[in-house]
Amino acid sequence: MLLPAVVGLALALASPSPRAHANLQPLTDGRARLGVGSWPDVLDPARRDARLLLRAGIALLLQAMSPEAADGLEPPTQLSVERALERFDRAADVLTDDVELAVYRGIALGMFVHEEAGGRATRRTDEAIAELERARSLDPRYEPATVAWQLALLHARERRYDRAAEEYERARRRTAFAPVPVTLATDQEEILCDLFLPPSPGLLAVNQAEVEMLGLDLAHARAHYEEAIDGTEQGSLPRALALFGLALAEERAGSHLEAMSSAEAAATAWTPSARDTIAQALVAEHGPVAALHHPGVTYEPRWERHAYEALVHEALAARAADDEHREAERARARRALRMFFTVGGTASPYAEVARAALARLDGAQASIGPSSSPLWTKKAWP
Repeated sequence: MLLPAVVGLALALASPSPRAHANLQPLTDGRARLGVGSWPDVLDPARRDARLLLRAGIALLLQAMSPEAADGLEPPTQLSVERALERFDRAADVLTDDVELAVYRGIALGMFVHEEAGGRATRRTDEAIAELERARSLDPRYEPATVAWQLALLHARERRYDRAAEEYERARRRTAFAPVPVTLATDQEEILCDLFLPPSPGLLAVNQAEVEMLGLDLAHARAHYEEAIDGTEQGSLPRALALFGLALAEERAGSHLEAMSSAEAAATAWTPSARDTIAQALVAEHGPVAALHHPGVTYEPRWERHAYEALVHEALAARAADDEHREAERARARRALRMFFTVGGTASPYAEVARAALARLDGAQASIGPSSSPLWTKKAWP
């Protein structure tokens, strides 16, 4: 569940702190000079020029991935992606069998999105998948965990959940961790680390469980969520996301009481640092479901977040100390479920589970009569 990605609960790692932009020249990521080839590349003018195009494309791709806001002089993200692809395509005319180029080109194709009139977005996801699979065929030993991670995200975007689960499993098997250097990294080096070092095993387990749940494999999903809970730190965002996921998987598997217990645990699982002003603002605004609104957490399909929110609010209603708070939580749960359907949840294979939950909550409301409790208001959490 991570990185700038596409899966149900996909967590992006915290962005680096702002620093001055670094020149591409000092980049070091364990593979000597980035984009530099062998003696044939140096001696052959065409290959040498292609290597320069590769390096220029990488620089543009890193610029597109930079977390820093543009200062008005830099091109927008998508323009940087398109310019990177143009250079990668020209380099590929010469470096036809270069695995490094194929990996970067696949990543860039996965980032491509063109907004058309009417709001429709055109992507090049299938091309990205084909290029990354070609890179794997060129050299299966080249960054196998990274290639698998990128393919998992792309397959999940296309809702090929079984393929995504297979790739997450590959990433988990091939992930190796190196000690973090003490020296201060440049912005580009940190972006490269995020790109080439897939998430921890616990986070990979969260993402794998997510696509398994979306692919109707609830038994494996629950097992991997539990593995993720055991493998993530107390109070961390990944642990909270794993608990949210386990709760929803239990609910969809028909284990309502277990789902309520996990959802209640999820509501208090994330304890961000008091120095993290962004996180504290999320907690102030969204209360027990703040983790679901973290800017690094994205949803595909979009309606999934509302299913998580509804379950947590229903669990909190069950433990409420008085009728007023109980009905306020039920009202939030009903609102979340109605949003689930409004944004397309009728197409979900779990739509009947959501309808049953809404009927259960509506029945509870009818049994106590109309409520004067307000619905969701911002910054309403103690």
